[in-house]
Amino acid sequence: MIVRHGEAEAYASSDDSRALTDVGRVQVELVAQFLGKLNTKIDLVAYSPLVRTTQTAKIILDSIDAERIEVWPELIHSSTAEMAEAKLVQAGCDNILLVSHMPLVAMLEAYLLDGESHFGQPFHTAELSILKSEDAYPGGWQLVQRQVLS
Repeated sequence: MIVRHGEAEAYASSDDSRALTDVGRVQVELVAQFLGKLNTKIDLVAYSPLVRTTQTAKIILDSIDAERIEVWPELIHSSTAEMAEAKLVQAGCDNILLVSHMPLVAMLEAYLLDGESHFGQPFHTAELSILKSEDAYPGGWQLVQRQVLS
C-alpha cells in the first residue's frame, strides 16, 4: 500500500518542516479508519522523515497494528522509484504501507505496475493505493484499489 501524506501547510521555514493542516489531519484520519476496517495484518509501516509524512504515519498507526515501523530516507519526494523499490525488496515483508510524497508516490506506483520509470498518475493528498503481487518485481504488481477518502 502507498499513501500520500495529508494536506500540508503551504509555507514553513523549509519544505521539510511543513506540517499537516487541520484538513490534512482529517484526511489522514479517514484513511486510518479505512485501513483499520480492512483488518489486514501490516508487517511494516515505512515513512519519509519529513514532518508531514511522520505526522501522517503516526495518525495511521493509531488505528492499525504494525509489526515494524521504520523511517526511510528513500521515501522523500526527491528520491527515485528505483531507490524506493530496492528498499521495499530489501525489507522482505508481505504487507507494507509506505507513506510518502508526490511525485514519488506516483512514480513508485507506476514503476511497480508497469516496470517503467515515469511520472505516473498523480495522487491527491491522503490518497491510498492498494497493490498486490505474487512476484514482487517492477511490472509484476496489480492495482487492487485507489481510494480518496476526503
